[in-house]
Amino acid sequence: MDSKEVMILANGYKKARAVYHGVEGGVNHLWTISALQLHRRAVLVIDEMAASDIKVKTYRYFKEIEAKNLDLEKYKKYLIELGK
Repeated sequence: MDSKEVMILANGYKKARAVYHGVEGGVNHLWTISALQLHRRAVLVIDEMAASDIKVKTYRYFKEIEAKNLDLEKYKKYLIELGK
């Protein structure tokens, strides 16, 4: 919790339960990922399968606020230009 920023990368259906507890569950010792809810600058990067256990309403909310960042082709071009 002393870090300035924290990023968790979760992919695949096997991580769906942990993602659920990290996003929608309460903070508790059984799911250490839930402590991210208390961090000022925490980022959770997940794929569709890892998001499969969270509620549809929660999923739509986060997808909507991150819509501009989900344009992967645009982001890919940006990274290519950045690397030149």
